Amino acid sequence: FFFLMIRRPPRSTQSRSSAASDVYKRQYLDREVDKITRVFETHILPPFLVFGELPNKDGVGPQGDDKLPLGDPEIQIARMLPHYKQTFDLSRRVMAIAQNIVNQLNGIINKNEPLYKNVLKGYPISFPLETLGRALSLLYILDLVHTSNPHFQGHWGLYKKLVKTARGNLDSFPMLNELTLQRFDKTLARWEKTILSGKCFLTCISEPLDMRSTNPDYQVKGGAIKDNKELYKVITEWLKNRVKFFNETLSKPTETTERRQVLPFLILYASYRRMFPSEEDRDLWKSVWAIQKKAPVVHAWASVAFKLGDFMQYICPLTKKSQSADPKDHHAFLTQYLERRVQTLATEMQELYKNFASWAVRIDSLLTSDVELVSNQTRVLALRTKLLWTGVLMANQVRNVVLDTLLGHIEIEKSLPREVIEHIALGVQMLKGISASLASFGDSFDEGLLARAAVPGVQETMRPLEEKIKKVAAKQPDFVNLYNIVQTVLRGPASTLRRTTLSYALSFFASKQWMKDDEAEALRCAVWKYALMADWRAEISRATETSFLLECKEILPVVVSDFYEHPARAKRVNLFNAGLADAYNLALRSHHLEDGTALAASFKKEVIQMYQKGFVSNVVRDVEDHLRLVVHTSILDKLIPTNPFKTTVRNIFRYLEVGSIVIVDEALSLRDAITEELNRRFYNMNALNLFDYETYELIRNVAAETFGLNLMKAGLPAQSLEQGSIDILAVIRNLGAFVSSQNYSLYSQTFIECSKDAKFLSTIGIVQVSDSIRTHGLGVLNTTVNATFQFIARKFGVFYKFLYDDLIHSPLVREARFLKGQLGKADFRYPYERADALYKDIKALGVGEDGRTFLDKFRELITQVGNALGLVRLLRSASINACSKAAEFVPALEERPAFYELAENAGLSQITRTCGARLDQTLEILKANFSERTDFLRLMVKNLAGIVEQNDRSHLDLFYILIPALTLNYVENILIVKEKLTKKNPGDAFLTDDGFSLGLAYFLKLLELNRRFEALHWFDEMSSGLQEETVRLTTERTKKKTTGAKNYKTNEEEQNMQAQLSLRRIRLQLEEFRMLHLNWEAAAILFREE
Repeated sequence: FFFLMIRRPPRSTQSRSSAASDVYKRQYLDREVDKITRVFETHILPPFLVFGELPNKDGVGPQGDDKLPLGDPEIQIARMLPHYKQTFDLSRRVMAIAQNIVNQLNGIINKNEPLYKNVLKGYPISFPLETLGRALSLLYILDLVHTSNPHFQGHWGLYKKLVKTARGNLDSFPMLNELTLQRFDKTLARWEKTILSGKCFLTCISEPLDMRSTNPDYQVKGGAIKDNKELYKVITEWLKNRVKFFNETLSKPTETTERRQVLPFLILYASYRRMFPSEEDRDLWKSVWAIQKKAPVVHAWASVAFKLGDFMQYICPLTKKSQSADPKDHHAFLTQYLERRVQTLATEMQELYKNFASWAVRIDSLLTSDVELVSNQTRVLALRTKLLWTGVLMANQVRNVVLDTLLGHIEIEKSLPREVIEHIALGVQMLKGISASLASFGDSFDEGLLARAAVPGVQETMRPLEEKIKKVAAKQPDFVNLYNIVQTVLRGPASTLRRTTLSYALSFFASKQWMKDDEAEALRCAVWKYALMADWRAEISRATETSFLLECKEILPVVVSDFYEHPARAKRVNLFNAGLADAYNLALRSHHLEDGTALAASFKKEVIQMYQKGFVSNVVRDVEDHLRLVVHTSILDKLIPTNPFKTTVRNIFRYLEVGSIVIVDEALSLRDAITEELNRRFYNMNALNLFDYETYELIRNVAAETFGLNLMKAGLPAQSLEQGSIDILAVIRNLGAFVSSQNYSLYSQTFIECSKDAKFLSTIGIVQVSDSIRTHGLGVLNTTVNATFQFIARKFGVFYKFLYDDLIHSPLVREARFLKGQLGKADFRYPYERADALYKDIKALGVGEDGRTFLDKFRELITQVGNALGLVRLLRSASINACSKAAEFVPALEERPAFYELAENAGLSQITRTCGARLDQTLEILKANFSERTDFLRLMVKNLAGIVEQNDRSHLDLFYILIPALTLNYVENILIVKEKLTKKNPGDAFLTDDGFSLGLAYFLKLLELNRRFEALHWFDEMSSGLQEETVRLTTERTKKKTTGAKNYKTNEEEQNMQAQLSLRRIRLQLEEFRMLHLNWEAAAILFREE
């Protein structure tokens, strides 16, 4: 069924096309193996390779079972069960194909088969053996993946325990029954013995390959396989030829894909040993063992590899250990081999990079030239064929060096030196550079044209066959038909089937019976080039694939650091990142996680963080240092410029030439990152040192002219003449000094500085605080309110102790006893005489060193609390003002659209949707702060009320009795300081002190004494009393004047002056008391409940 030996009837009964159709049928198994190989590499193996790795905030990394949540290992295995089912079925299919091939070989190559005796004897049968090796290689790679992953056994053991638990508690699982569990147990046991134990390959070659042993009805010629001497000789001869081939090609400058053929060869050798267990060719074993001198580590797939020596010792050992094997100790040899590799690696990579650079220049020059393909088709196609062939050759050479070094060190568990990692990174860059160059000019390398251009080369090498074919046409018609089929294939398109047919057919002609050795080698080379030109994209994809970086991501920080330390290499960063994209695609195929993309997303996040930390941040620092040195060297005379001949200076322009760092599907713009970070740093530094804005403006200009960086203006946002006069954070840091040195105006919401020996007084209003909020942001509101509350709480402690003092408490108790009998009377007013007496009693207690009485200090305490509350009120009004300015271009905050939803509905990019979400958040903050719902003054009352309720407050309830005396003290003090304003040296004079009214209203509201104080009718008493005093003085003066009192005329001028002064004093007192009354009523409104 398999072989391409055409027993064609005469031309009258069989057409040439039917012969070609028969050829197609003979290629079925080979094409089937190709399909299964693609399925294995793209769907079966990746989930097993990444099994057990978990995404986390730091990236991807193997996690121990003890770090997993309870039940998570069982869930991971459960998610893999469908994949195990598919893998097991596909593995059985591979075993069936292998058994089919072996039995076909046994049926055709034996002494009783006429076809073999008359036609095939003496010819190499390489094609089916290569197919058999490729098929069984898949099983061995599957075994390597499972044995190299430490998570399978632990997770599988926990899952089996879970199944046993379910068996003992079937009532809790209504969907299960005993029969179902029995079948499931058998399936799990079957998978465990083959796939999970890593013995798929050994199971396959250990089972009888003779179909008659498993199927008695199977009809095949020949005897048992182990007794087939002819088959044994054919396979032995082929193995020896392959060993010779590897010795001649491996580690040679012309080596391309030979290393890929080592694994199928070893697999076939192991199968050969099991097929003929009694035949142990020790010389052949030693020759195979010696291959490791050139390829000690065999790359299987992705990052999976194995030692050739381990394979020979454990898979196909000798019955008696060989003493003459070379090398004797393969472990020591591998260590020495890698040491030599490290020593010569720099030279090899430099030579390869030189060839790569030359090739890249030639391909760019040829494909961008104006040479027309039509007029120079033959020459142009020949040049393109040579370039393509050179690129494939170079890609395989680079890949071999990289994998040989990297996987070799992984096998011996030895860390890689930094210089070796740099060379490996260079190799990855060259691989992706070759792939990118050919992809960018892909249209110029049309497979059909290139394959047609390679056909004359194949036909030229076949010319020695023409005469020989004519001579044997009568005796060997099968070879004539075979030759005709080759000619037919060459005249048609280079499809997969035709290429396979051509390779298999010409393998017979490239033998000693038909050609000399040099002619056969030329034919094989021509056929290889023809197949390469017809499918060069797949070959380049295999040669430049770098998914092994997923398991070697520990080298990434060194690679990123190397890009920074060598600016000339920075431009190749995206070539290396293209290699990381292969690793990302491998991580995308995980099946053990709920979210199949989580592992890949975590890997990408880790790579981005590495670049931001190890590359971008360092470049930002270098740019900033350079800008500062340039500017400060011109400003500061003592600063000496850097001498580039004595000090190593990095070429920053090399970094900026990178443009964007592309990591999988995200682009990290280096210029934007530098601009954003420098803007942030310069703004923060300028905010701390406002006088440095000119320096930062110079830095901004230098950055624009030198590096083309468009930095924002170094100064703070646009300022008015009043802006900058106050920093709200500075006020908070010195709140005690501020409320002591400023006087609050309740109506204009302005703080006025107390008079000093200066010509000007500073004022702080809504505009200045609003500008400060714009500078620091709305977040300063909460900071200010919290600091103010803590300040008031401390002052309340002093307030509490003052009223608790016996010297103060006793007079208040006396007045309380008086009021207890008077408050129920109609038209009761607290007498001025008693208030004045209380004031004088407290005043008589003593005077401090500064000349102030205890009542003065208590009044100042209330004033300071009122000033602090005034600052909170001013801050709230200023925040509303700032928000109104910020939202002046927003039509309506209440009915605004949701910009994120609009961007999402419009299908805009992710960055646009993110900007829309941030705009929505900003407008929501403006809306919340622009509204008048948050009343900080009421919050001050509410929060401190809880503290008041926790303490004894009986003495606090007498505070309202002290207010009349406090008002007398306030009016007396404010009249004194206002009179100082007209003097040359006013000292501590001021115009307004509404903080006392606000503080008074706050404490009355806090202690809930408003009704008691209003019951005193104190302000009515003072108003009427002062008016009566004015009437009395006026009446007395008139009476004395009209009655002619004694001595009045002699002292008329002095008496008039005294009367005017008395009336003026009473009038001023009346005005101040009325103003105090109005201020207190206005302040009380601020604390009124809604």
